[in-house]
Amino acid sequence: MKNNTVRAIFFIVLIAFALAAIKVLTSVFMIVQKQGVPGFSYASKPSLITQQNPAGQKTVIEKLEKEKDSANPYAGERIAYSISMGGLGVGKAWFSQMENTVLNGRPVFVMSMQTKLNTRFRDTEIIFSDPKTLLPIRVERNVVTMFKREKIAEDYDQKNFTVTITKQAGKHTEKIVITKESVIHNAILLPHVVRKMDDLSTGKTIIANLPGRTVEIKLDSIEDVDVPAGTFKSYHFISNPKQIEFWISADGQKIPLKIKSTGAFAYTMKMQEYTPATSPNVSKNTTRDHVLQ
Repeated sequence: MKNNTVRAIFFIVLIAFALAAIKVLTSVFMIVQKQGVPGFSYASKPSLITQQNPAGQKTVIEKLEKEKDSANPYAGERIAYSISMGGLGVGKAWFSQMENTVLNGRPVFVMSMQTKLNTRFRDTEIIFSDPKTLLPIRVERNVVTMFKREKIAEDYDQKNFTVTITKQAGKHTEKIVITKESVIHNAILLPHVVRKMDDLSTGKTIIANLPGRTVEIKLDSIEDVDVPAGTFKSYHFISNPKQIEFWISADGQKIPLKIKSTGAFAYTMKMQEYTPATSPNVSKNTTRDHVLQ
């Protein structure tokens, strides 16, 4: 009888401790959920991303009302790519264009690139850009490898030609400021900058001022290109020095069909599937040989 009483008291005390622990953990969770974690954070939906500045004030990116003059004509577009290195398939990537949002009081385009390699490498990149120029304003990346998880934020000051890159891995934070001689481009957006141009003719060149290098990109030829999605007539652009190549369809949509990097980690991305934009403003004219299903 005595042993049963002691055992009962022990279980009562144990349950009390468990309830107290649950209460503490719940309180901590609610505080974190309400106040956020210092620094910057990522969310699955760009319209819900919350930034926290050093002063602790939060800026919420709210959905932009659909305005005709600032709407993204490619909103809803999704492109799936295969990725190869040295002729061997190593992964896939998905590029998406989303609805506009407002970032720090200004309307922005929102695009994302998700990369998944066979080596357990994952990279989710969300790009906020100026609707007229497609110059980047802010880039948020979440990189996951076999060994670590890293968050990277790039904040562009296009008036002063600087980009501040903040890297956060665990408790370690690193900040780098890069200053250039003119406005700064984003490599992922380069084919989409070209899409906005109407006067595409062989020999046309643009200067791409990237954070790590500056290259001249030239429309080298108009040619057929084969990708898993089919054969397309395309505009073929080559950079000088030869580090970047890309092909976009020679039609009203100007779809980025193939992207090639010839740097230290050379890779090739080829379009596998295409989901068209939901906006009625984008041209549906096409000169491609293969009709996407």
